[in-house]
Amino acid sequence: MVIVTNSTYTTPTVVKQFEISSGSSTSLEVLEYLKEGSNTIKIVVLGETSSKVATLTYTVTYAEKEEEEVVYTDFLERSDLAGTYYSTVQAAFDAVVADYPDGLTQDVTISCIADNVTTSRTTNVYIAEISEWNKDTLYTLTLDGNNQLTMDCKSLGGIYLSFVDNFHCKNVSFVDVANYIGTYSPEEVSAIRFDGNVESYSRNLLVENCKINGQYDTSEKFGYYGVDCKYAENIYVCNTSFTSMYVIPLKFTDCKIVSLIKNYVDASLSYGIIGHPALCTFTTGNILIAEDNTFTGTTGEYAFYIKNVDYMYFRRNSFHDIGGEAIRFSSSGVVKEFVLESNLFYNILSAPSVTWAFNYIVFECDVEYVNINGNTVHANGSQWQQWFLRAGDISVDTMNFYNNIISSGLSSSKPFYSIQMGTVSTLNSGYNLYRLALKDSDTDTASMNIFNASGLSNTNSLTSLQSQGLETGSWLISNSENIFQSESGSSAYKLLSSLASTYAADADHLPSIDIEYLEAAASGNNIGCYNLAGTAIDETVDESGYEGYDVDREKSFSSEALYDTYAECILLLMHNTRNRSRIVRFKAVGSQHSVLMLGRYGIIQPYPVLDDNGEYVEDEYYDINIE
Repeated sequence: MVIVTNSTYTTPTVVKQFEISSGSSTSLEVLEYLKEGSNTIKIVVLGETSSKVATLTYTVTYAEKEEEEVVYTDFLERSDLAGTYYSTVQAAFDAVVADYPDGLTQDVTISCIADNVTTSRTTNVYIAEISEWNKDTLYTLTLDGNNQLTMDCKSLGGIYLSFVDNFHCKNVSFVDVANYIGTYSPEEVSAIRFDGNVESYSRNLLVENCKINGQYDTSEKFGYYGVDCKYAENIYVCNTSFTSMYVIPLKFTDCKIVSLIKNYVDASLSYGIIGHPALCTFTTGNILIAEDNTFTGTTGEYAFYIKNVDYMYFRRNSFHDIGGEAIRFSSSGVVKEFVLESNLFYNILSAPSVTWAFNYIVFECDVEYVNINGNTVHANGSQWQQWFLRAGDISVDTMNFYNNIISSGLSSSKPFYSIQMGTVSTLNSGYNLYRLALKDSDTDTASMNIFNASGLSNTNSLTSLQSQGLETGSWLISNSENIFQSESGSSAYKLLSSLASTYAADADHLPSIDIEYLEAAASGNNIGCYNLAGTAIDETVDESGYEGYDVDREKSFSSEALYDTYAECILLLMHNTRNRSRIVRFKAVGSQHSVLMLGRYGIIQPYPVLDDNGEYVEDEYYDINIE
């Protein structure tokens, strides 16, 4: 007779009784009766007294057997070899490289053809790697997970591409990314790493509709890096979510153009994990474009920390529940252009981990052109004083500041300041609503500087600005007045419908599209990032052609006419489609050189025709084809 005591059988319970012949032996499987924890098993021989047969007692510690990892086979198929299957991403990569050793001669897609597949890192730091391949071709290698493929990075990296051109990763989930559980690797591993060097930039990384999650199992250990690019050009990340990350989900170093479109980026931004934690860092490059994203994170220093980038465009983004500053940038030279249109800021500086963080946006260098239009800023963080924009003693050549709502939800004991900077050579400002905690009933005196610049006289008040012709049509009201729908039961920072006509926008400085991707109406538009008069844009109706900008010569052009420029100028191409999810392929084809560009935004650099010694022969003209 077998008696068991454990967490289920709290009193001695007979679980098995059987007979065996005298002098015989037998075995008995008791696993089904065991529970996690301590188990006591007692074997009693019936009919014998304890004085003749000793009672045998065993204490067993039961540990539930771990589930064996499922090994998936033949779940990847190549578009150029139908019926050829692979059981790991690395095997598929190796086969494509072996079949096209000099680079692709056609587009190749590796697709997941099975349901709910999880593939893991085995012995290397990354699950799959390619190096020194497909340079300067017009063809793309695509990994399409079909929303069925999960890459389990097991605390390290996912995909590493070194000196590789034209890679498209879409519909893939990355989990347990770069949290360094069980390793002391000094490398900055990430879900996707893409790099070259200063002599050979890697070109065209497109990350589309992916999910990048850094959490290890159910613990609070989160990932460090999501997409990490160095010495690269044409980085395009769209419709991708970054969750359970500690620091720097997006890291770009020496990248010529980075486009972030319709992403959700969330990070714990834990201070002390690394120096200067941020949602995105971008060091040294030409162009940053961030449109229609959500940026959020609890503690840390910044959402964006940017150094030595010439052009920055932030349009229709939501910045909220961020412990530190939203945007800080600096440069060893002069920034060419900073654009902020139709963005929403709220719950910034929420429980900041650094005592010196008071600002939403910080300029640390001179800027030629600043355009801040149609934004909504609501100060309701916890820091004791807060500034929307602070720029020290820097200089701005031309600044446009129109149709913004600058609102304070803070008490009068917590001052909120609008803008402070150095010299502004030309200031154009108007139709802004300043809702503030007023010092007294004199609405000319507020608990902030409306626009304080050392190059302008007495700009602490709205009436002073207006008397100098520096601000037209603007309003100053007390923050005791309700203006937002969120103050009447809704969660949105939209103007109350009854106030839309009261705070009408200046049409000449109105962003064409608001944060909800509504197109401005012919009339009746209001200020702020939400335009109550806006109409929905049909993104299924496509448009053709492109607009261009010659970065070196600072000239605009379009697909409507031939454009002549110098060789090796950086040309920014922007497709006219208003479908934010459309993936565009530009091919610039010349008589001797051709170049591919992936994404609605990107750059190309044309070259002249050269002889065998690399000497100039003649100008080269390019036909730009769009797919």
